[in-house]
Amino acid sequence: MTIVVRLLKSGSPALAGAALATLLLFGPPIAGAFAAEVPFQMLDADRCFMFSALVPYKTESNKVEELPLELVINDQHDYETLFDPKIMRQSCAGIDRAEAIPKVDFSKQSVLGLWASGSCAATGFEKRVFREEIQKLIIYSVSVIEAARRCNGPGLESLNLIAIPKIPAGYKVSFDTIHE
Repeated sequence: MTIVVRLLKSGSPALAGAALATLLLFGPPIAGAFAAEVPFQMLDADRCFMFSALVPYKTESNKVEELPLELVINDQHDYETLFDPKIMRQSCAGIDRAEAIPKVDFSKQSVLGLWASGSCAATGFEKRVFREEIQKLIIYSVSVIEAARRCNGPGLESLNLIAIPKIPAGYKVSFDTIHE
């Protein structure tokens, strides 16, 4: 089951937004009173799969807006359906699809994904995961790191897939993308 809580939007838990802001402003040492940093394994899936094809869009008038793509995956079947052969990159055409899918042990791990894109000045993504015990909340934050330069054109994009220790029953997951 996937439970997604949107941070800092109307109707979202105010304490979750405050906890994330505290974590990001003061870092883990002070934040330790509120939440613990969660270790994670990066899953290099963007290398062979164009997840941009999965991103939903909304069009209003002449404006096209990218909608959030936030994933919580707890089983092998749901995980494998994410890696549709139709979105495999040409550069990986000679690689067996099963070999291109990062391995995850779902008896011990859950997978989180948060789509983020930056300008052509983007240099990377910083990922952080926290576990807040009081609200039973896992907070996954992705910061888009931008260089101080002007440019035009497409930039970096990633689904930012990671594997974390299995999410305990009763916990919700909250996602936040930060542009620095």
